[in-house]
Parts: sequence; structure tokens; C-alpha cells
Amino acid sequence: MAFDDTRPINSIRCNIRRVSQAGLRLLGGDCRDPGCGPRANTGVVREDLRCFELYLSATAQTPLEQHEFDALVSLLFDVGILAFERSPLRALVNAGDKLAAADALRHWPTPEDDAARIARRRDEAEWFLYGSLAVSSE
Repeated sequence: MAFDDTRPINSIRCNIRRVSQAGLRLLGGDCRDPGCGPRANTGVVREDLRCFELYLSATAQTPLEQHEFDALVSLLFDVGILAFERSPLRALVNAGDKLAAADALRHWPTPEDDAARIARRRDEAEWFLYGSLAVSSE
């Protein structure tokens, strides 16, 4: 099963992105591999999420509420560590400017024709600020 990636390609579900010192890369394999299935994919996704959680825990220079942390891990899983490292959002989070950070998260560079990703960034920004998705009138 394919899922949307931040790049203009489709990634195969079992080719989950992994963190390496050089950034993110795609793992080999395809869905005909007998070791590739829902249980294997779930374990790989959990492992990847754990990498993003560890990265954020180690690099955040300001205390984060759980909902703020969760919203940023969601973004990291979608865009990758290198994109986040180079973003103004990271600097705003580390400076403790949470309103500006939420605005930067909401306006993360996304293709204008990608309505699903635009909605996801809006939801992440609301979760970051309020710990809820029901606050916005958008």
C-alpha cells in the first residue's frame, strides 16, 4: 500500500523512512517480502517514531507540554529531521515563542494543491497550541 510522502513520489508502506546520521533514507524491500506485513510495518513505524521522540527530547531547548511534543513528532515523522533542523520553526520552539512556533507550523511550506497536508499542518498547529483539534474555526 502506498502513502503520500513529502517528496513528489509515492513510498511503499514497507519502505519506511529511517533516521541515519546522513538524514533520512528509504529502506529497501517491497511488499512481496514475506517479512513485510501489517505487524512488521507497525513495529517499524513505532521504531521510527521512537527515533523522532528521542531526537526531539535531546534537542528541545525549552520545556514542551505533551501535546506540543506530540504535534512536533507528527511533523518530524512527515517532513524529517533535516527539514526541521533547517527550519525557523525549530528556532522558535527553542526560543520558547510558542505562538510564533504554532504559526510557523501552520504555514509550513506545502504545495498549494495538497489539501490533506495543509489540513494536517493546521491540525498539528492546533494540537501544539491547545492539545485539541476542536478550537479552530477554520
